[in-house]
Amino acid sequence: MDTAEDAIDVFSWALLVDNFEKSPGEDSEELSAAGQNETILGCVTENEVLKAVSKCWASLFTYQSVKYRWQHGLPVKSQMAVVVQKMVPAETAGVLFTWHPTTSNPSQMVVTSNFGLGESVVSGNSEPDTFILNRTHDGEVSLLDQVIGAKDKVLTLTENGVKEVSSPELLDGSFVFVNGKDVTENSLYTRANCGEVYPLALSSGGRSILNYIDAGLQSYIYNELDPYLMKTLNVFQHRVFIDCIVSLYFIEGRDEITMTAKVLDLAIFGHPVINEKINATVRDRLGTVPQFENFCSVFRRWKDSLNVKQIVDKSREIVKNTDYRIKSDDKAQDIYTQIATNNSCFMPAYYHSCVTSASVLWQMLCMTILVGKEKELTTKHYADFANVLSSCEDVESAEVPAYLEKIAGIIKDEGYSEEFCMIDTRLGQTWLKSKCPTAHKIFEEFLDKHGHRCLGEFDLIQKTWGMDPSQVIPMIQANSRHSQKTAKVAKTIDQVISELGSPVNFLSRPILKYAISKLRVTVGKREQSKSALIMVIHKTRLAYLQLASAMVREGLMPSESLIFHLTKYEISQVIARRNPTLISKAIRRQKLYQTWNNLKFPELNYSYPQPEMEFQVPIELLPGSKCTGTPVCVGSVQARACVITQLSEIGSLQKGDILITYSTDIGWSPYFPMLSGVVTELGGLVSHGAVVAREYGLPCIVGVKNVTKIFKTGDVVYLSGKTGELGKV
Repeated sequence: MDTAEDAIDVFSWALLVDNFEKSPGEDSEELSAAGQNETILGCVTENEVLKAVSKCWASLFTYQSVKYRWQHGLPVKSQMAVVVQKMVPAETAGVLFTWHPTTSNPSQMVVTSNFGLGESVVSGNSEPDTFILNRTHDGEVSLLDQVIGAKDKVLTLTENGVKEVSSPELLDGSFVFVNGKDVTENSLYTRANCGEVYPLALSSGGRSILNYIDAGLQSYIYNELDPYLMKTLNVFQHRVFIDCIVSLYFIEGRDEITMTAKVLDLAIFGHPVINEKINATVRDRLGTVPQFENFCSVFRRWKDSLNVKQIVDKSREIVKNTDYRIKSDDKAQDIYTQIATNNSCFMPAYYHSCVTSASVLWQMLCMTILVGKEKELTTKHYADFANVLSSCEDVESAEVPAYLEKIAGIIKDEGYSEEFCMIDTRLGQTWLKSKCPTAHKIFEEFLDKHGHRCLGEFDLIQKTWGMDPSQVIPMIQANSRHSQKTAKVAKTIDQVISELGSPVNFLSRPILKYAISKLRVTVGKREQSKSALIMVIHKTRLAYLQLASAMVREGLMPSESLIFHLTKYEISQVIARRNPTLISKAIRRQKLYQTWNNLKFPELNYSYPQPEMEFQVPIELLPGSKCTGTPVCVGSVQARACVITQLSEIGSLQKGDILITYSTDIGWSPYFPMLSGVVTELGGLVSHGAVVAREYGLPCIVGVKNVTKIFKTGDVVYLSGKTGELGKV
């Protein structure tokens, strides 16, 4: 079009026209791209139209337009159509969303409108009226809610173009569509156990690992695998839950609640949970378990318990042989194929289930002998069993604080403690290498052995200690500020049995002695099988990071960090056909991730889990009353309480504090040498906090409901690891 006359022949526009851009992919099923390029209203003359078209084309290469395409995985170099429309001299105009734009509720429509032209609505220059309409399945529409806006700015159409006025000039009342746009209680779930290993929100990338873990659990529990359904683990609002009915109590469906079910509660929850209602639900949904089937299940666990060393060795062999063989210049599609066809996480998850189940079996046998003919568990039984578990050795989680204590001790012996505690954590590794080579050598040894561990280590999104060693420096600094703890005194099995408060008869004594010897082995091997599983997950994490680098290099994704906010299937779609909708989703998930992290859920959730509402006022402890939990390590102590709900708050911890928190995982281990006691809301007999507390001889109770809301940092409290009580002094 060289002249205005040529343009007239092509467009045949009316007196006033609207030129607006159409970005690549705009208003498609996958992408909106609204407002990225130029829109020009009220063109009156031919030359104005031509200039407007040129401006629209030029806007394709403005900064925000180019960046938008880059961020959404679209080709940066692209073409654009400019649409020229006749403008309607509207009395009122607005936007209709056929799906609620913020909640995505398909049964609700949202209308925003203003006097005059619709530009005042879409530009946000004037506060419009907002109407929410409810639409039934048969098409009936009703007004659900309305908010009347100020509508203080109105754009009207005149002979000279568009004019802004303070009050509208009403026209003929015609209604015209100018542009249509698609807007893009019989269940029981618990956070116990999984809340420790998944303390944070689950990322989209982490779901692929969770699928393997669930598959391993399914294969072990049911001897079969449903590849299309997660049975044992469920995700609600980005948090992982255990389905208690189908994965914990399914084998306990009896006419009466058994002692094994009660001991299972202690192992998982740290306190009794099962009741007649839950037991009836198990029977109704799954039926009563035949005696022979129950015998076969126990026999299988007993058989596994005799071979835990071989099982752990098999898991370690898989870790050793796991190699994605990715080269730095491999294409994204090739790397994705390597990841998608590698199922190395499955068998370690299965083996970890085997060893865990074997450990629980010996726990059940020990507790059954201690209980004897009594029908209910008492504090005496809890304290005795805590003593039994305290004798377990070869616990890998306890190696972490031991390593860091050793490093801190070397720094102190060489006279650098004060200087080391003052340095920037980002410079810590360099400082150790230059000022304290001996400590640095131990630090490198620590990273080589435990560098694949971290807080929330089951999720791919988390950075391990090896990936970011600066995370470990504050832990060493904290250990450098106080003297080291004395290691626990090892006890023989005979010594442990002689200290029990529960009577053990002559016939039961050799059985208990044998059970304790097996329990000691399985508790340690459970830690080792978990570490092997975490190592395979870490190798998968590194493969995903290499895939992210390739995708950014090929222009499929704007940032490597987005890889963990896409599922495995979504990644395949982005690689196959540059899906900008999925990139937009990933960006939104990344922004919301911290919000999801802040959600708190009850330990037990009947039906669909809902996050807890934040308490507006602290829960007051009545005078003379105490909180109670399950003792998992005996001993008593009176000290300052330090209430921490997130590891990022660890700076408030002081030497000799009693740590009160929701739950712990290996990321908390380095701080245990500083403590005089541990109290958690979540946890069982072999939870992380219980295991490491026993290694350091710290009084510890678990399963104390709302304890982080009842006490506050600075309270002087008394903790009894014998009675399971915690109270203010």
